[in-house]
Amino acid sequence: MTSHATPPGERDLPAGRFAHIKGIVMDEVARTHAPRRAQRRRTVSILAAGLLLAMAVGAGAYVLRPADQFASLGCYSTAARDADVAVVSTDGRDPEDVCAELWASGEVGPTTQVPPLTSCVGEGAGAIWVLPGGRGVCERLGLQRLSSVAVDPDAPSVPELRDALIAHFGGRECIDIERARDIAQAELGGRGFDGWTVEAREFADTDCASFGLDVAEQLVFIIGMPGPDSLQAALGQATEADCLDAEQASAAARQVLSERGLDDWTVQVEQETFDGNQAAVDGGIEGEVCAQFSAADGVVYVVGVIFERH
Repeated sequence: MTSHATPPGERDLPAGRFAHIKGIVMDEVARTHAPRRAQRRRTVSILAAGLLLAMAVGAGAYVLRPADQFASLGCYSTAARDADVAVVSTDGRDPEDVCAELWASGEVGPTTQVPPLTSCVGEGAGAIWVLPGGRGVCERLGLQRLSSVAVDPDAPSVPELRDALIAHFGGRECIDIERARDIAQAELGGRGFDGWTVEAREFADTDCASFGLDVAEQLVFIIGMPGPDSLQAALGQATEADCLDAEQASAAARQVLSERGLDDWTVQVEQETFDGNQAAVDGGIEGEVCAQFSAADGVVYVVGVIFERH
C-alpha cells in the first residue's frame, strides 16, 4: 500500500485505552447483523499489521475447523508481517475470493491487479491471513498453509456460536452476569464445544452482559456493558443516523455529557484514527470515516472508523 494510504504506526497506549479503541474497531468488523445505516454495507478496517498482531490472542490449543469457521479474515498488502492489512469478518466464502474482491477494488494494495493469493492460519488460530504469493509464502513467515491443516468437518462452528450469542445479548434486554454465564454454558454444551469455558470480566453491578470469543484459548468471556438507557447508549444514538467527523462528534459528546450532568467528564479525540483512515480513503479506499464513541473512567473517546458506502 502506498505511503499516503498507510495509517499511522502503533503507539504505546495504556492498556485501558487500547482495549476500548480495539473494542470499537473489532466490534464493527465482527458485526454481521443489520447495518447502522442504509447506505453502509460493510465495514472494512484498514490497520497497520502491528496493531493486528497486538490484538491477536496468544497461541494455544484450538479446534481445527474448516476455513469458513474462522472468526475473522485479514487481507495483507504484501507477504510480510509488517504489511498493511484489511480486516473483514468471514462470510462463508473462500478467503482468497474475499480478498481478491478487495484487491480488485483497490482496497488492499497499490494496484487493482489481483496477485496470486495464499491462505495461512494466523497466529492464535483465530483468523485467516491471506497473503500475496504462491507456494511457500506461509512457511516463510512461520505460519501453516490453510490447505495443509487437517480439519474436522464436524467441528463446532465458531460463527454459529457467535451468532447465537448475539441473538441472546444483542437486544435491549439487560442480562445479569449469572444468567449470562448460564446462557453461554448452554450454548457451548448444546453445540459441542467441549473443553471451552466461560469467564466473567470487568462486570459492574449496573452493567448488562455482552460477550467476546477467544478462539485460541477456547473461551467465551462475559463482559459488562452499559445498559440501553446508559451514557454509552446515548452516545451511540448520536452516530446512528449521521456520519460525524471528529469535531461534530466531540460537540455531540459534550452535549450528551452536559444533559446528564457529567460536566467533570472529558472528551478525547483519537485524531490519528481519523487522519490515518482518511488518508486511506483519499488514497483510493471506498468509504467514509465516521466517528464512534467509547466511554470509561470519566473519558469519552472519539475514534474514526471507515464505513464502506453502499
